[in-house]
Amino acid sequence: MSIYPWIKDRFFGAPVNGWQWPEPYAGKESWQELSFTSPTGAKMAGLYGPAATDSPRGNIVCAHPMKSAAKGFYLKSGMADALREEGYNVLLFDFNGFGDSENIDFEWPGDVLAAGRELKKLSPSLPQGLLGVSMGGAMGICACSNPDHDFDVVVAEGAFTSLEEFWVHFPTRYYVIKVTSLFVPKSETNKMKAIHHAPCLKKLKRILFIHGEEDHLSPPEMGHRFNEATNIPSELWTVPGAGHIECVDTAPEAYRERVLDFFNRHLGAE
Repeated sequence: MSIYPWIKDRFFGAPVNGWQWPEPYAGKESWQELSFTSPTGAKMAGLYGPAATDSPRGNIVCAHPMKSAAKGFYLKSGMADALREEGYNVLLFDFNGFGDSENIDFEWPGDVLAAGRELKKLSPSLPQGLLGVSMGGAMGICACSNPDHDFDVVVAEGAFTSLEEFWVHFPTRYYVIKVTSLFVPKSETNKMKAIHHAPCLKKLKRILFIHGEEDHLSPPEMGHRFNEATNIPSELWTVPGAGHIECVDTAPEAYRERVLDFFNRHLGAE
């Protein structure tokens, strides 16, 4: 039996096959369930929502934070519907070990790549963006240093520079990471260290970093480090009064306007 499910259950709180539609959510019938495979063979679960306009302007993959709601995070926040109403085809997916995706390993950047490929297959002629929050943003940054990714632009909210820096606030997890890293090659630990990948992003036009002013887990200082390290044009927006993964709840109108405007300017049809 693999040790990965045991580690994830205890250190990530990732209940596999426990995902449910958030209540109350009125648009369930407008989403199509998808299944695809990660690069390491995990069976991935996703939801595809076509644009709510006659002429779609692009595709957006949404990568969720480290929460049991998994892909439901974007349904509850309203961002999935907002993107569709703006004219984007949207793919929500569960990282492996979360929601309804199979629990295989920690190759989460590969999960982002697989989701990007799946959406690109559905609408190959359209430009494509990634919206990632916390873990989703960090793993998205890691994925986009791979030249085979399918994204043109990225919005990363509350992305952490590394799991080690994120978990410094959780002593047990932090020391497990520290001890484990002594026995794992640096090349492996760097796979999920977003600050390591930020200076070598491939093919992206632009990236927007968003951080909550009161975020103590992925503080604005991390956003400044990303913004300085990245090798592509970038923007940094700090949301006043927002904690970790609270930006859309703290400033819903400003958040939606900023994210949609970014995608429209740098991804949408001219």
